[in-house]
This record gives sequence, C-alpha cells and structure tokens, in this order.
Amino acid sequence: MKLPVKVYKGERIADTYLYVAISDDLERVPEALKDKMGELSLVIEIDLEPGRRLARVEGKVVLDAIDELGYYLQLPPLRSNAGKDSLHERLRK
Repeated sequence: MKLPVKVYKGERIADTYLYVAISDDLERVPEALKDKMGELSLVIEIDLEPGRRLARVEGKVVLDAIDELGYYLQLPPLRSNAGKDSLHERLRK
C-alpha cells in the first residue's frame, strides 16, 4: 500500500515531526497536539510504502499509526538529562 504523506515540523519542539495522510491533512490530529507543537511548517510530501526506511522508523510503523490515529508523531531520541524535563514529560503537560 502506497500512501501520499505530508511531513510537518513544529516551531516549539526541535526534531519533532508530524506525518499525516495528504487526503486528511491535519483534520485527524488532536488540537492539543497541534497547540503543543506550535505553528506547523510543511517539510516534505512523500509517497510512503511499508518497506521504506525513514531516518528513525520503518514506513510500516508510520502507515499503521496514520491508519489508526490519523497521524504519526516522530519525537527526537531520548537523552539522559538529570534534573531536566524530558521532551516526553513536556508534551504531557
């Protein structure tokens, strides 16, 4: 299955990308998530297939998330910063 996908980045959190189907665009993305990410800028449009390897994830993982949730959120790698909120903790606030 090939799916045309848009990839956005947010202004508030570095190295965080939001993948959505071109057909739905941002309609299925929760408002709270869009608010946390800030203004979204289009990075690229691609035709995504299950076997395609992306920088940090397999295409199938992205496609499954888009099918189930309407989007895939790619977070930066976890860092060990003692005493500082991790990105994952900040997104939950």
